[in-house]
Formats: sequence, structure tokens, C-alpha cells
Amino acid sequence: MHSTMPGRDGELGRAESYDLDALGLLVGDRHVTSFITRLTLDPALLAEQNNAAQEVAAAGRLGIPLTISTDPRNHFSYVLGAAEAGTGTTQWPELLGFAALRDPQLVREFGEIARREYRALGIHMALSPQLDLLTEPRWPRGSGTFGSQAELSSELGGAYVESFQGGAEGLQPDGVMTVVKHWVGYGAQPEGFEAHNYYGRFAEPGDYLGQHIAAFEGALDAGTAGIMPAYPILRDATLNGEPIEAVSPG
Repeated sequence: MHSTMPGRDGELGRAESYDLDALGLLVGDRHVTSFITRLTLDPALLAEQNNAAQEVAAAGRLGIPLTISTDPRNHFSYVLGAAEAGTGTTQWPELLGFAALRDPQLVREFGEIARREYRALGIHMALSPQLDLLTEPRWPRGSGTFGSQAELSSELGGAYVESFQGGAEGLQPDGVMTVVKHWVGYGAQPEGFEAHNYYGRFAEPGDYLGQHIAAFEGALDAGTAGIMPAYPILRDATLNGEPIEAVSPG
């Protein structure tokens, strides 16, 4: 179970501090130990809040540490549920900007800096990179992708995972887990509809589903720690010339 860290007197986890009493119930009674943080505080304050949350977990029967994750917070866009505001962290181009630069080494430099920032804040998991192919330009999450070219997305996605996780051989002790997303075909949303909503429940990659899959190869080769499933049902899609069942790929 991956839950939202409860905020005090806020909505959807967004607040000035965590609700440690509510967190204690989730950890102690429901045994949830993995949470996304939606706080956007100055770095020292956020680190203090994450340390306080870990103290709640340490007081439990087994003292299992929390795994704290975040949506991207080193860019310029803020979209609730997709990206956090970069408060006190370094700010870099959106992934679409990195794609335009076509520089894997720059992506590695970004990832190494962001990894150190995340660990200093007490964050252990990055709910990124977003490796969906932007094949529908009206889709509102396009700026969070590496664009529409599978080979480029694969190369830059691999560089992202390697630098966040601390190496090319999977997660290292000083690394941050990456969760690549969204497997697979999410960027092919007809009319740009968003699959978080019922009206956007279908994606239509058609005969190009293989390209959407290929965009993930670099990240998978680098040993990404996790994969987030896509939300839509794939409609009228084929793979290797064969039609696939109209179900969600997750």
C-alpha cells in the first residue's frame, strides 16, 4: 500500500506539517509504511517533518522505517497529482526540455544533484521518470515526458534512472529508487483526454504499441526499482501484428 502522508489542516496531504497522530494510526493499525509527501516547505523544514514521521514509525512494534516518495519537484511546473513545486530545490528544465537538448550527460548531472537533494530531505523514492511517448500533442502531461521518439526516451530514461539510483547496476545504498511510468501507452490519449478521469479511460496506440514499450528499455536495463502502471484501457491496439485484449496494461 502506497498512501499519501496525511497533512494537518490541509487537503490531499498538502499542508504546513504532517498530521503525526493520523500517521500513527496508518502505521500502527494499518501497517502502511510507504507514503508520498505532498509538502512543499523550505528544505530544512521538510527534512524536519520527514524526520518526525520516521520517529513515529520507529516507535512501532517492529520499527520499520518509512519509504517516503515524491512526484518530481525540481522543475518549473506544479500540477497536483503530477508534479510538486520546487521549493528550495534546484530547478531544471521539464523532461521535454531535456529531450530538446538531447544531452544524456546533462540528464545524469541533473539526476545526481536531485538525488543528493532528495536524500537530504529524507525522500527515498522518485515517482519518475515519465517515459510515456507524447504521440498526442493535446495531452496535458506532455511536458513531463521526453517527447515522442522511443529511442531518445529510452536513452534519456536510462540516464535518469542511473543517476537517481546511484549507478548502472540498480539501486545503490546512497541512491533514490525510481518508479518509471506509466506502463504503457498512456501518451496515446485520443483528443488529449486524461486517463485519471472516466472520460479519458481509453488510449489508442494502434499499431505503435511496440514503440511505447521500447521507450522504457533504457530504464529497465538500468534496473529501475519500480514501474507504475498506466491508467487507460488500450483500445484497438496491436503488438507484433497481433491484436491485444482491451484491458488496462497495468
